[in-house]
Amino acid sequence: MKIENLDMEALKEFSKFYDDYEVLDFENPNVMDTTAFDKSYKAILNALPSLVKTTEGVDAATPSTFITYQVVVQKLVTEKRFTEVQVNLKRWQEIGKAVDLDPKFIRALSIFTGYK
Repeated sequence: MKIENLDMEALKEFSKFYDDYEVLDFENPNVMDTTAFDKSYKAILNALPSLVKTTEGVDAATPSTFITYQVVVQKLVTEKRFTEVQVNLKRWQEIGKAVDLDPKFIRALSIFTGYK
């Protein structure tokens, strides 16, 4: 289902996140010391402004995952890639909570995943 009043330019910009994000291997104890970790961390931070802009004009009660899923609905990202990244972000969020990662970054992850 498509969302009315969605900023399509912002959504297109946001969809680049799924190309930039590198799925992380959280089984690797040194994952935080990898270039993939740095790349993905930066991809999240860089995608936030376009995600926020995407939501302008959208009903505030709309779940964030319904908004992020619009990259699939609009055929900007494959469902397989979307799911792969979302699952990896959720795992990062779980680990981040367990190791007391920066609460602001945990909040950013929750915006992407829809989990608190």
